Amino acid sequence: MSLLPHSQVLNTNHIAAEVFVSAAFGENILNLFRLHHQTILVTEYQIDRNDTLSELLLAEIAYGYGVVPLLYQSQYQSALLFPSDDVVVRDGDRLVILATIEGLRKIEVRDLKPKTWRIRVGRLFNQDLAFEGANIVSRISGCSLSQARDLMNNLPQILITPLYLPQAQRLIRALKKMQILAELITTKET
Repeated sequence: MSLLPHSQVLNTNHIAAEVFVSAAFGENILNLFRLHHQTILVTEYQIDRNDTLSELLLAEIAYGYGVVPLLYQSQYQSALLFPSDDVVVRDGDRLVILATIEGLRKIEVRDLKPKTWRIRVGRLFNQDLAFEGANIVSRISGCSLSQARDLMNNLPQILITPLYLPQAQRLIRALKKMQILAELITTKET
């Protein structure tokens, strides 16, 4: 081991068992590799309306299940590598992710981590930006467009839709670019 201090011994029986368990979830395992003493599975999903991924934002899938979306393809578009977090996964779509066995198990039973962050939108520096600000809020948070419009037309106000931390930070950055003041708050503060 002193000649190769960063080497790992791969137990083929252990890896085969993980692949077998993963396949039992009913998804298509495209490949696997070891990274930091964990087996990472490249898994393909064909989404149907009863799927635990259906109607979720990719942000919710990534941060809620702890997986990495690699490829997304709607039934009407060509495939996107490293798709945006604000894509909504729908019936008939294809999704390829990187996941551990634990991530796949969580997807199977819809065990999403709780969303613990909210956004307080303070004010607009330019009222003409309210329309586009509402579009951004709806797209990134996944709330309805009418909720986002109501938020932007009645400032200051807190977005009622809870978010994951990276999702909330992305929304604050997008609003800041439009000169809309917003701050991050925990759901405990609301």
